Parts: sequence; structure tokens; C-alpha cells
Amino acid sequence: MPAFADLNETHLFNPLWSAHARFHGAWFLAFAAGVALISLYLMWWRNEVFAPVLLGLVFAIGFWIATVFGPAYGGALVDPNGHTHTIAGIEANMFLFSVFTMLLIAALGLAARIGRAKSLNERTSRYLARHEQSARTGCAAAALYRTNGNVSG
Repeated sequence: MPAFADLNETHLFNPLWSAHARFHGAWFLAFAAGVALISLYLMWWRNEVFAPVLLGLVFAIGFWIATVFGPAYGGALVDPNGHTHTIAGIEANMFLFSVFTMLLIAALGLAARIGRAKSLNERTSRYLARHEQSARTGCAAAALYRTNGNVSG
């Protein structure tokens, strides 16, 4: 989402920004797109949930750190030369990142539960496979023992 919002004259193509500031903007957008692609790959092709959610949460936390410490480095949430958008009376970045962060925290909790369930399921499957194999081996040995006439009945 930030790529669409930042690829315009208010951000990356803003003539009032220095060339170095635009460089950092382009670098950030490329990095964010790369992390998003890796996260999609992990979710769709590797069936991994926890790592992509954690990466998203790191991205969101970065926004909040930049917002909180903006006054210390002369940063601002909104460029005075750009457009200010609001949603329900709240600055759009604050609103969207608040929703994004809450959803990611909930997803992290679900991913942790899925991970624990998956881990428990894998351990249970290994346990059952070992005991099923032992039962088959034990039954085969007992049947062989009976057919050799060692056990009556």
C-alpha cells in the first residue's frame, strides 16, 4: 500500500525533496516490496505463516518508531507540501497503520497457535507412526511365533 501512496509528486517525485531524500524513498519502497514478495512466497508456496506475520509487524513497528521519534530528527508524519488525507477524522497513515498493527498482532497470536497445533500434530503423528509400526512388528512376530507351532490355539 505505501508504494501506491508514495509513487507521486507528494513523495518520491516531489521536486522540493532533495535527491538524497528521494533516493531513500525509492530504497524504502523497493525494500518494502521485496519483503512483501518474500512474505507472499512463504505463505502461499511454503505454507509458513509466522515469519510473514512477524515481518509485517516489524514493518509496522518501524512506522511507529519513526512517528514517535519524528520530532527528535525533524521528521513529520505529513509533508506540509503534500496532501493530507483523513479517514474518520484521523490522519490516514495513523488510521491505516493502527488497523494494520492490530490485525498483525491478532495474526501473530493465531500464527503462534497454528504453529503450536502444527508442532503438536507432527509430534502426535510421529508418536502414532512409531507405535503403529511397533504394533505391526509385534503382531507379525506373534503370528510367526504361532505358525511355527510354538503357541497353541
